[in-house]
Amino acid sequence: MILKKLYGSNGWKFAEYQTTWPYGWNFMLDAAQQMVDADLLESDAELLFGVKDMAGAHMTDITDEVEDTDYELRECETLQREWGVLMLTGVSPILKNIQIQVEFYNQTGMLRIGTNKPEIFDGDENALTTYVCSMEIKAYCAATERDLLEELGVVMEEDDDHEDDEEF
Repeated sequence: MILKKLYGSNGWKFAEYQTTWPYGWNFMLDAAQQMVDADLLESDAELLFGVKDMAGAHMTDITDEVEDTDYELRECETLQREWGVLMLTGVSPILKNIQIQVEFYNQTGMLRIGTNKPEIFDGDENALTTYVCSMEIKAYCAATERDLLEELGVVMEEDDDHEDDEEF
């Protein structure tokens, strides 16, 4: 990802990134799922989720619906259709327990991440860049695995322990 812009607003600091490749709805779900699974669920803090038809439109809170699916975004009924913006907010243990808000903008290749702890930028401005790049790579890996399994006709069922997952 390429860092395009840093700015502050109402006590928050935001970084806007251009993704390595253009992306669509499936990537947005994969990237958000990776952030939830690999990071945000490790915190005891509440996770918030929202969607918008387009940038600047009213945000619809879907937190309760996502919680009802045990944070499996692809199982959330509202997320079965494409939206213009997908937003998630939570506390990131990876980023030293700071609150982050991430917004994915469908069909734009643009991602915005913000924090109410702007001091994360004081020592090493690459912390957020490293974080979003890592999640981008994990999302592309998840998408590739899903596409390959679909092409092979393999159906993977989710289980809590993932003990039965096939390894290649």
